[in-house]
Amino acid sequence: MSIKQYPIFLASSYELQPEREKFEIFIGRQNKRLVKKNVQFHLEIWEDMGAELNNGRKQDDYNKILNDAEIVVVLFWTKMGKYTQEEFELAYGRFKETGRPIIYVYEKTQEENSTPKEWEIKSKMEFLDRLLTLGKEQFHSTFQHKSDLLYHFQQTLFDLFDKGTLQVGEPIKTLSRNAPHSPSFVIGREEMLAEISNKLSGKGKVVLISAEGGMGKTTLAAKYWHENKYTYGHGVYLFCERGILNSMMDDRLGLELQGMDEDQKIRQIQRKLNSLGDEVLLFLDNANDAEDIRKFLREFSGFNGNILITSRCREVLVDLENEILIKHLHPTDAKELFTKNYREEGPEFETLLEKFLNAIDFHTLLIEVFSKNLKKASARGIDLKGFLERFEEKGIHLERIANTRVKTDYAFFVNSEAASPNAILEVLYDFSNLSEADRYCLVNLALLPVNGYSQQFLLDIFEPEDNTGFYETLDNLYQKGWIGGDYDALRLSPVVQKLVLHRNQETLWEDGKIWVKKLTGLIQYEENKDNYHTKFQWIPFGRQLVKAFSETDSNDLSLLWNNLGILFREIGDRKNLEEAKQNLEKALDSDIRNFGEESPSVATSRSNLAMVYKDLGGEANLLDAKAYLEKALASLVRNFGEDYPLVARCCSNLAMVYQDLGGDANLMEAREHLEKALASDIRNFGEDSPSAAIRRSNLAAVLRDLGGDANLLEAGAHLEKALSSFVRNAGEDSPSVATSRSNLAMIYKDLGGEPNLLEAKEHLEKALSSLIRNFGEDFRSAARCHSNLALVLRDLGGEANLLEAREHLEKALASDIRNFGEDSPSVATRRSNLALVYQALGGEANLLVAKPHLEKALSSDIRNFGEENPITLTGKFNLGGLMVYLGKKDDLEEAIKLLEQALKGYINNFGEEYYLVPITIEWKKYAEKRIKEIEGK
Repeated sequence: MSIKQYPIFLASSYELQPEREKFEIFIGRQNKRLVKKNVQFHLEIWEDMGAELNNGRKQDDYNKILNDAEIVVVLFWTKMGKYTQEEFELAYGRFKETGRPIIYVYEKTQEENSTPKEWEIKSKMEFLDRLLTLGKEQFHSTFQHKSDLLYHFQQTLFDLFDKGTLQVGEPIKTLSRNAPHSPSFVIGREEMLAEISNKLSGKGKVVLISAEGGMGKTTLAAKYWHENKYTYGHGVYLFCERGILNSMMDDRLGLELQGMDEDQKIRQIQRKLNSLGDEVLLFLDNANDAEDIRKFLREFSGFNGNILITSRCREVLVDLENEILIKHLHPTDAKELFTKNYREEGPEFETLLEKFLNAIDFHTLLIEVFSKNLKKASARGIDLKGFLERFEEKGIHLERIANTRVKTDYAFFVNSEAASPNAILEVLYDFSNLSEADRYCLVNLALLPVNGYSQQFLLDIFEPEDNTGFYETLDNLYQKGWIGGDYDALRLSPVVQKLVLHRNQETLWEDGKIWVKKLTGLIQYEENKDNYHTKFQWIPFGRQLVKAFSETDSNDLSLLWNNLGILFREIGDRKNLEEAKQNLEKALDSDIRNFGEESPSVATSRSNLAMVYKDLGGEANLLDAKAYLEKALASLVRNFGEDYPLVARCCSNLAMVYQDLGGDANLMEAREHLEKALASDIRNFGEDSPSAAIRRSNLAAVLRDLGGDANLLEAGAHLEKALSSFVRNAGEDSPSVATSRSNLAMIYKDLGGEPNLLEAKEHLEKALSSLIRNFGEDFRSAARCHSNLALVLRDLGGEANLLEAREHLEKALASDIRNFGEDSPSVATRRSNLALVYQALGGEANLLVAKPHLEKALSSDIRNFGEENPITLTGKFNLGGLMVYLGKKDDLEEAIKLLEQALKGYINNFGEEYYLVPITIEWKKYAEKRIKEIEGK
């Protein structure tokens, strides 16, 4: 593909030579990143004009080149030179005729180094007047520093590409929930930015930016992201305070990960990222654990995209050449950063500023925060000298002590001890004299996870009484330097966040309790709504509050812990269940302290905690769950009677624990509790209530486990009523309706006979159609529905039904592999069912297709459950039976080994009377008989 060339013409007078040089470097960097997109800019500046153009007046030749320009940039400061104005007029004339070139005029507004001459002032004013009178003011922008000019022009280029004015392709698609903020300027880091670009110029590259807090790691990496928004096809930005892999799983990158364990989630994310090819950028921000970084790099060793990490750690990567250490700013750059926000005239200012910058060791964040605060303080008549005097009154002196080694790179000393950046910022916080509104807002911002937030988002979550006042407060904090980012993505740095929380410990609860209550409501479980997945986005916010209020005890916090625990349980997998357990244990302890053992809140907390133990599984956890629920139930009945609504819920939860414990005695106990719960809900809420429908569904599941036609018919009746209720209350397309149809269908399947199987088929087809229509083919419930429908079709029999069953199972298998990975138990189940369909189709070819499916399923079951688990034993039985059908001597010998292992496991687990024991013995005998017949021949 040919390279698309866009000529840019830069016109300016000699006094702006430094800006022209920086502009040329900037265009070179843009070209380096855009070459992959087959786009290049060709910059024409005065220095590019060779002697061969001197046949006539050089400016005339320059104007000929201007005619071909796509973009014209005009810079001026103290004057408008004759030739620069001529270039502008020529460009504008072409623009009026053809709509090209695109013209941008930038006026430098920084104070002049010397007094301009009269003719210079006149030329400048005439040009500004001309812009206004000729309607060209839309071209005009201003800048103070070189960095402002480059930032503005870069945003302009992005806008031209986004609108399609310049053609390059699609900008980066952000897979994560958030993207990094776009830094308005980066001073003194141009070489490092170029170094990052060089190191990430290939495929599968990893670069780590290392520095202490507040040095601008995130800003530099964010600058790279936005400068390369047309280089990469997809991007992921993660704030990795909790670890890289944890942050990936929390974000989910748009994937459906609910119900997976940690390994399955990681594999699913890997597959997603690898499927996108090599034009992917992972920006892992604030990854401050060296071993966590190494673990991530091992897990993603086959990733072909590029990875950019910011960290306080050093010497983490195998290739240390790819680690970039950010040092403190060069004195000249430090001065430019400071004077961008605040400056005075006169030699005393220069001397004091040099002393100040030297004392703070040219630390980026400190320079920015100090300069922005001084800009605000100057409105009250405070200059740099007064600022420093008042600062030293707080006990921090600007004296550099020669040949003294300190733990940090900073040279502030308090009683001869080195002051940390946080100590400096704490003094600065005292000095800033924030209003109460500023302080209150700042504390609540610190209670959010570190990220960029729009003003509208903050307005929505905090719901201030005075919207205008709230916007003014945000603007005030932004101007003072407490908030970074930009107005579309305001961001509190981790350093400032920790400082704010530390300095406001005494009032933290009073300041934050309204937000705690708001978030508690946002994640509240709504029993009769299928909307829980919409609440997962609030998990990082909940974690931040749990962390901030770890030493606080309040009824409102107990509700937050409770709701957050339920949310973690809903997501599932062991890691989230452990986090659910921690939150619910805190809620229970708090409720006991605040309300006493007999409170309904305590009973609810016990019940919620019990259900987490139930999901964790294993006999010990189930017995703990049973003990918690029995204690909760006894308290509720004692205090409120059998018909109290919470009693019904507790009975239902206890029944599910009994069901998981298994065995006829426990199943009968479960049935009794559910019948009580159902009767209570009908009395309290009516036959058609959603809670009654849920109890009926749970009771049907227990009746199905008990087995027998009578129980199955009763289960079907309950599910029919539950289905009708769900349809009336939630609508035909609700997931609860689809689940209810699927459960009812399996009852019809178990009852057997063609009419029941056809009824089951109809329910499953409706459920499947609804799930795919609303959630797509890869929704995990859709895969389960495909599988259940296949089992019904298999039981109906006949080649047509078996072929349709095969199709459904292949879809279910493909979906589960995408969602859960090859080693998932659900994938093993799909493989087993698919193999049995192939086996039912008959013929050696189908049997040979079935065999690897059963082998893979068995291998997965052994890894997931162990050799003696009943699921594994069934896998051995199925594979053994298939090998008997294959019929060769080697197959039969392998079949005998598998059947012997299955037989031994059945007897050990269930005893001699187990129904599969005699069947397994018969298969084994038949295999032995066939071997003798083969040997006899």
